[in-house]
Amino acid sequence: MLTHLPGRIERYFTHPSLPEATRGKAVIFSSCLLVLIPSIYLFAAINFGQNHRNHAWPAALLATVMLLVLSMMRSLRSLTIPFRLLASLSLLTLAVQLNNGAGAGNVFVWFYCYPMAVLFIAGKREGLLWVGASLFLSAWFFLLSPARVFYQLIDALRFLLTYSIVSAIAYGLESSRALFGAGLIKEKQRLEEALQQIKTLRGLLPICSSCKSIRDDHGYWNQLETYLNDHSEAKLSHGICPDCLQRLYPTEYAEMNNSGKLWQLTNGRTGTRSSMSDP
Repeated sequence: MLTHLPGRIERYFTHPSLPEATRGKAVIFSSCLLVLIPSIYLFAAINFGQNHRNHAWPAALLATVMLLVLSMMRSLRSLTIPFRLLASLSLLTLAVQLNNGAGAGNVFVWFYCYPMAVLFIAGKREGLLWVGASLFLSAWFFLLSPARVFYQLIDALRFLLTYSIVSAIAYGLESSRALFGAGLIKEKQRLEEALQQIKTLRGLLPICSSCKSIRDDHGYWNQLETYLNDHSEAKLSHGICPDCLQRLYPTEYAEMNNSGKLWQLTNGRTGTRSSMSDP
């Protein structure tokens, strides 16, 4: 069943006109939303149950916006607007939760998946801007902002260091994926160009029943050799078959038949090595 899951996500949450590369990102984007929405709602419900409403409502709001975006994915022809909306809203939610000290002051551990998501969906250039913004925001609330919760310096440095490492790894993975994808695109273009250069004969060919000339698409009649040379990669060489040799050159045919050369001409398909009987 899991093997069919990406196809079902693509069917229900991606627009049919999306390019192939964007469609793949849309599938990953929708998959992340399908996982995050119930998880964040659960986190919000736990905080509501513990009477931490200032921790619960930002998470619930983020999950609700994610749910709305997911419901519209089928009709969206681009990922730019929904991605930027959720990326900026995620940063705002992080700022609020860091200021509130949500998750017993450990809410930032939820954010480790952020660099991989933004780099994959937005690409290296824009993704780095989002990662840089998240690092700046985290450093501000950890080290400079007078938040409601006091963060230990060692905890702040530990998060900033590990988050930077995760971001660097995510950037390296996205760079490798982009390089590999560019190589695949070039190889595909090369194969398509090679395929266009291959000449093949297909369909019905109008051929004269008498002289065997072939009529081309413009209505002109061409000799068989000319047509094959123009419409295929075959290289033609000329010879003469035994029947035409007997009809056109009966004396030479008789001599070759008696000397055994006719057998060499026909490559031993009929007759004997010494001679071949006349029809």
